[in-house]
Amino acid sequence: HTAGYSLYEWTPDGKGWLVGTLRDHGWGRRNNDRLQIVHRWEDINKRPADELLFDDYASNGTLSPDGQTVLFNREGPEWWRKGYTGSQSAQLWKYDRQARSFGRLPTGEADSRWAMHGKDGAIYYAGSKTGVFNIWELKGSNIRQVTKFTEDSVAFPCISRDGSTIAFRVLFDLYRMSPQSSQEPIKVEIFR
Repeated sequence: HTAGYSLYEWTPDGKGWLVGTLRDHGWGRRNNDRLQIVHRWEDINKRPADELLFDDYASNGTLSPDGQTVLFNREGPEWWRKGYTGSQSAQLWKYDRQARSFGRLPTGEADSRWAMHGKDGAIYYAGSKTGVFNIWELKGSNIRQVTKFTEDSVAFPCISRDGSTIAFRVLFDLYRMSPQSSQEPIKVEIFR
């Protein structure tokens, strides 16, 4: 059943999927998905219930490698709106599933989207502090700019499960990079 589901990723143990679901919560709100885990099943007649992570709106969810921390977005105008800063800026949040506690990540007032768990506790995300989205690293309270695009934004970044490679789009091109390296992102050549 795909109506109202947005697939975000496999769970780290490979036994389910993290999804955003839209059912009956506030049709007037733009970002009103609920994050859930859909558990894999062998028999269609014995499908387990979806697991609601918390009952509040969130989007662009991602699970930590141990599955205990969820990073997600709240708020935000359309992602392609360059340089927006204000009360509607997209915010990054984390949820600790064991402690059942929330915390906003200190990424500033500009739009921050598409959080990714990196190695050694680092969190990578696309932030628009420079007027366009670039990849930033948040480690503890330290923030470091990783990419330096000026013409257009990094969009829809994703990170490998081991945290060694980030892939993303800028305009109509795909790039890959190692977030721990000082090397520039490498354009992925696509042939038809």
